[in-house]
Amino acid sequence: MADERTNQKSNIIDLKKGVDKAQEVLNTPVDLKKAASKTKDVLNTPVDLKKAAKKTKEVLDTPIDVKKGVKKAGEVLNTEITWGSEDTSSATDGRKLHSRKKAHPSTIDTTSRDKKSAKKPKKKLKKMDLITDAILCLIVFVGAFLLVYPTFSNWYNQQHMSRAIAAYTERTKDMTPEQYDKFRKAAKIYNTGLLDNDHRFKPNDHEHAQYEALLDVTGTGIMGSIEIPKINVNLPIYHGTEETILQIAVGHLEGTSLPVGGTGTHCVLSGHRGLPSAELFTRLDEMEQGDTFMLKVLGETLTYRVDQIKIVDPDQLENISIDPNHDYCTLVTCTPYGINTQRMLVRGHRIENIYAPDDNGTVYITAEVKHVDLVKTSLIMMWPVAAILVLLDALVPVRWHSDWG
Repeated sequence: MADERTNQKSNIIDLKKGVDKAQEVLNTPVDLKKAASKTKDVLNTPVDLKKAAKKTKEVLDTPIDVKKGVKKAGEVLNTEITWGSEDTSSATDGRKLHSRKKAHPSTIDTTSRDKKSAKKPKKKLKKMDLITDAILCLIVFVGAFLLVYPTFSNWYNQQHMSRAIAAYTERTKDMTPEQYDKFRKAAKIYNTGLLDNDHRFKPNDHEHAQYEALLDVTGTGIMGSIEIPKINVNLPIYHGTEETILQIAVGHLEGTSLPVGGTGTHCVLSGHRGLPSAELFTRLDEMEQGDTFMLKVLGETLTYRVDQIKIVDPDQLENISIDPNHDYCTLVTCTPYGINTQRMLVRGHRIENIYAPDDNGTVYITAEVKHVDLVKTSLIMMWPVAAILVLLDALVPVRWHSDWG
């Protein structure tokens, strides 16, 4: 037994010293793989590189960097050698070079670490893609919202105005004949006083307060409504032309005749065009001579036929002067569209009300309140939503669908 142990000890090879000595003698790098194979042939014993390295460490009392050794061997052999990979084996029986026990820090598999580090840029790239897609979807959503907003806002305002007109109509139906006469008489007195008033467009506080109370049946400032069948307009008429009024409805120009009709009156009604939130008088430029529009005030309908259309400067007030021999009503809006440096005046003269029979032969006045058709409104509001869904489905990347599915 002692002889066998002595023989085994004599078989231990100090690879490091042997390699260094061989390099000094030959002045040539030593191929570890071939040396190991040759040693195996001479000793007829497989060479365990790990045990040899461990033994060399014990002899030299110095840690052996196997990683650097393998790397150096790869450079000499001009072959990529990966420590711990499945393809790397001993020259004899194909055993893996790495140990199944916990490896020394110097022998950690660097291939997996390189793979992990290679995956990091992909994660960052994927994160950037998600951010880009989110921004793109946000832009599409905002664009779709801006596209839908005018339609939705106009629909909402039409509903609101229809309710306001309906409330005014119901209120006038509940009035007594005495109340009718009181409001109408006060309005006619006001109109008569305008004929000799040279400062009618610059009323004082007392005159303005009196004006605000005239024809205000509901206490909300509504004095009536206007309907223009050709351009599908049906809006309430409020006192004054302040911006808050013109954003949602038609305003009566203070200093002009109140809309109760009669010879020697000239009522002027103003409305905006081109607002994103409401159409109002946007299509007023489509009006032509011979077209009609109606005013409904205190339960009475007044019909006017267009006889004059003019484009004037804002300070040309002679076109809205009162003619003592005529009953006029002029509709005013800004022009050119989007520039608004001038005013479009569409004037009509009073005619007899236009009646039309319905399918049952019943006669009615064409200036009745126009109610919102919910079916048509739903169809109008449905297409923008469908368009948004189609756009989002087209723009969302396929990888999102795979992640969700």
